[in-house]
Amino acid sequence: MPADQVDKAMLAMGGPDHLGKIVVRMAGEPVTVPASSLDGSPVRADATYVLTGGLGGLGRTVARRLADRGARHLVLVGRSGAATAEAERAVAELTGRGIDVRAEKADVADRDQMAALLARVRATMPPIRGIVHAAADFDDTVLADTDAARLVGATRPKADGAWNLHLETRPDPLDFFLLFSSVGAQLGSVALGAYATANEFLNALARHRRGQGLPATSIGWGMIDDVGVAVSGNGEVGSFLRRNGHGGLSPERFLTELETLLRTRPVEVSVADIDWPRWARANPQLAPLPRVRPVVPAGATADGDGPGAAQLANLGPEERATLLPALLAPLLQQTTGLTDHQLGDDQPVDIDSLTAVGLRVLLHKELGVSVPAVKLQRNLTMAGLARLLSDELDRTPADAHQGLAAHAFASADGLTVYGHLSLPPGPGPHPAVVVCTAGPGGALNADGDPVQISEHPPLRAAGFAVLTVDHRGAPGHGPDFDARAEMGGRDIDDVLAAADHLADLPGIDGARVSLLGTSRGAYTALTALGRAPDRWHRAVLLMGLYDPALLVTAEREQPGSFVPSRLGLAPDQLASYFADPERRPLTTLGDVTAPLLIVHGEADPLIPVEHARDVAADAERLGRSARLVTVPGLAHDSRHDGEEWDALWLRIADFLAES
Repeated sequence: MPADQVDKAMLAMGGPDHLGKIVVRMAGEPVTVPASSLDGSPVRADATYVLTGGLGGLGRTVARRLADRGARHLVLVGRSGAATAEAERAVAELTGRGIDVRAEKADVADRDQMAALLARVRATMPPIRGIVHAAADFDDTVLADTDAARLVGATRPKADGAWNLHLETRPDPLDFFLLFSSVGAQLGSVALGAYATANEFLNALARHRRGQGLPATSIGWGMIDDVGVAVSGNGEVGSFLRRNGHGGLSPERFLTELETLLRTRPVEVSVADIDWPRWARANPQLAPLPRVRPVVPAGATADGDGPGAAQLANLGPEERATLLPALLAPLLQQTTGLTDHQLGDDQPVDIDSLTAVGLRVLLHKELGVSVPAVKLQRNLTMAGLARLLSDELDRTPADAHQGLAAHAFASADGLTVYGHLSLPPGPGPHPAVVVCTAGPGGALNADGDPVQISEHPPLRAAGFAVLTVDHRGAPGHGPDFDARAEMGGRDIDDVLAAADHLADLPGIDGARVSLLGTSRGAYTALTALGRAPDRWHRAVLLMGLYDPALLVTAEREQPGSFVPSRLGLAPDQLASYFADPERRPLTTLGDVTAPLLIVHGEADPLIPVEHARDVAADAERLGRSARLVTVPGLAHDSRHDGEEWDALWLRIADFLAES
C-alpha cells in the first residue's frame, strides 16, 4: 500500500481475517514536510509592502508581523486614512521601531487613486515586492432585500480593489500578492451573498494570475477573534457566526498560518475553525453538497437521518435503541471486515485492542461520541455496543466542547503559548482552575481537535472557570511549537503565564486561581506550585509522578508515558536531565503554600499508590496542608473515564471551593 494509506493498512492488519504482512511502499511517494523547513520568509528589508485595509484591525496585525520579520518599508492604505486612535497608535508604534510607514488615504476600488498612490510609492520608496489586499465591506442583507446597485457596491472594496491592484502592479517585481478572501466563499451563509460573491472573485483572480505566471495566493480566512467580521456590528456578526458553527482563530494562530502560507504559496486555500456538526445543523440545505460532505460527520444534520451526539443525547432510551444499530453497522463493518449477515442476529463480535482503537476513532468522528477503547475491547453484540454508547451519552454532557475559547498569551521568554478556556454561567467574578493535562500536555491532539478537556464539564458545572494550558511542546500548534518541548523547565513558565493571563481576565476572581494536574500534568503542577507559591489558591494532583527517579524507571518500562519523545533523551540520559533541582519538585515541597488534594488509584499499574502516600506524608512532615484520597480499583485513568470520577469530581470541586 502507498505511504499515504498507512491508516487503512493498520485497519486491514487488525481485521480478523488478515494473515501475513502488509508492505508500505515508500519509494517515489510524496512527502509532507513542515513549512518551517522551507526556505526563509520572503519578507525583505530592502522592499516596500503595500497593505490595503492596512489601517483596520486585520491590516494593523499583519503590518506588525511583517515588521517583526524584517520589513522596513510599509504603506498602509485605508479609505479614510489613519482616522482612528488605534490606527494612529499603530503608525506611531511602527515608526518608533524605525519602520518607514506611510499611512495613505485612498479608495482601493478607484483605479485612478490607486495608480497615483503606487506611482508616488515607486518614486520615493524601495521597489514594491509584496501586496496584501485586506480591504473589505460587510453588508449583511438577504438578496430579496437588496438591489443591483447595493450588491455591486458591497463587492467594490474586495473585487474592484483586487482587480485594480492586479492591473496596476504588473510592472512591479512582486514576491507575493496576497488576497484576503473568506471561507464564506466556499460555505456561504444567510444574508452574506454579496460578501461571498466578492470573496469568490478573489479566489478566481488568484487562479487567473497564476495562469499568467504571476504570484497570487487567495486565503479564505475563517473568523478571527478581536478583528474583522468578528467585531462587526458591535460583535453581532461574530455571535451569529459562532451560533452557526464558526469558531474564532486567535490573532496569533492567524499570523502563524499566514507565515506558513507565505512560505508554501498555494494558489487558493481556506483556514478556519469550523464546528462541522453545528454548521451542518445550522445549514441543512448545504451540508449534503459534495464539496463539504467529506468533512461533515455522518448524521450531523438536523433532519433526523443520522443524529450526532447532541441529538442522540436528547433521545429517549427506546428511540436510541431503535436508531443506533443502523448507525453502528457500517462502522463495525469498516473496522472488523464483517458482513451485514455476520453482524446480524445479535452475534457477538470479538474486538481486539487494535480494532477497539480504530472503532473508537470512528465513533468519535462519525457520531461525536467518545468511548474509552478499553470498554470496546471485549465480545460485544450490536445491541451491547448500542447500550454502551447510550450509557456514554448519559455520562458525557452533549455540550462538552461548547463555550471553549482559544486564548494566546506570552510566556516569560516572549514565546506565544496557548490555552483553552470555558466559563460557567453568570457574570462572575468566578473562581478559576488552571489545568495541566496528561501525556504531551494541552487540550489538543496533533490535528488540533480538543480531546483532553474532561476536566471542563464537571468543574464548569461547579461554578469554576477552567483554562487548560497548551504549554510549549503541546500538540496541535504546528511542528515549530511541538519541537520546543520541555519538562520541568520553561514549560513551567508557560503555566505561570497562564495563571497571570487568567487572573487578569474580566469576570475572574484573580485571588482564587487554583491548579489541577493529571499524571505528567501533576508533575508540572507541583513544580509550578514550588516555583511560584504565592500565585495559587489551592491545588489538586491526580495520579501524579513527582520523583524523577521513579519517572526514569517508568520511562524505561513504558517509553513516552511521561517524558516528551521530542526531547530526544534516552532513558540513560534522563537521570542527568532531571538532576537539575528546578526539575525536582519534591525539593521545593516545603515552599508550597497552597493546600493540596492528592488523588491516586490503588490499582495504578504505572505509578504505585505508595508514591502518592509518600508525597502526602512528606508534605505533612513539612507542615504543609495535604489531603490524600486513594481509590480502590482505580487504575492510571488519565482520561477520567471511569465511573469513580462522578463522585471524585464532586469531592474535588468541594475542595477547590474552600476558602
